Amino acid sequence: MALRIDTARPDEREAVTTLLRKTGLLTDDLPTDLSGFILAWDGDELVGVAGLERHAAVGLLRSVAVDPAHRNTGMAARLIERLLTTADAAHVQPIYLITTTAERYFSRHAFTPVHRDEVPDAIRQTRQFSGLCPASAVVMKRIAPQPL
Repeated sequence: MALRIDTARPDEREAVTTLLRKTGLLTDDLPTDLSGFILAWDGDELVGVAGLERHAAVGLLRSVAVDPAHRNTGMAARLIERLLTTADAAHVQPIYLITTTAERYFSRHAFTPVHRDEVPDAIRQTRQFSGLCPASAVVMKRIAPQPL
C-alpha cells in the first residue's frame, strides 16, 4: 500500500462525505473547508479520514473512519496519532471524542470514558455533543502525557 496522509482541502469534501457515509458516520456538521481534517490516500483512492476540531484550548477528535477494505492495517492509528501529536504541540488539551461503537479502540490511544457532566461547555455546544450523537454515546477524554 502506497499510503500518504495529507491535510484535507475543501474540494475533497464530497469524497470525505462519501467515505463517512460508507462507514456509518455523521456528515451533517462536517466543516465546509475541512479545517482540522487529514486524509489517507492509497494512490488516488481516499481510504481514511480523521478530524480535530479546536474549541479554545480543548479539542474534539471526530470522524475517524477507514474504508472497510483497508481496516486492520494500522491506518486509523496513524491518523489519530498524527492529530494527537499536532494537538499536543499546539497545547490543545484535553481532547474529547464521542463514540457509539469504538470505546475499546480509543482506550488504546489513552482515552478514558468521562461522565457527560464533566465535559466543558465548548465541547457541549458542538452539534455532535448537543444533538447529532445519541445521549447513549460514550464520551471519552485524553490528556496529553506530561514530559518528565
